[in-house]
Amino acid sequence: MNIHPQDSAHAFMEMAAAGATLYTLADWEETQGQAVAR
Repeated sequence: MNIHPQDSAHAFMEMAAAGATLYTLADWEETQGQAVAR
């Protein structure tokens, strides 16, 4: 198996982007929930 540093860096960036998206979604849902609660 041949792993290039560029590939792993790219995979890490994709993982980080996916994680950031999930976090933002959860944060947005929490904000929406508070807005509705008021």
